[in-house]
Amino acid sequence: MENNGSVVLNVLLSTALIWSIKQIANKEKVIQNYQKRDEENEKQLSEYNRMLVKLLIERGTGQKPKDEEVINK
Repeated sequence: MENNGSVVLNVLLSTALIWSIKQIANKEKVIQNYQKRDEENEKQLSEYNRMLVKLLIERGTGQKPKDEEVINK
């Protein structure tokens, strides 16, 4: 009977270990997905910032800001 109890305990511990490893692996996948999304967001933000700077430069060289026009009048 003691052997049967030991076998059951080993099976339970093995099952718990496998479950724990799966949980850790799932969390790692979630972390990787967040990191990938962060990288994509950072690329989009950089592109947006480049476009914004380009527009501001174009506007600055071709047109005075409205506040400046009012001051000069």
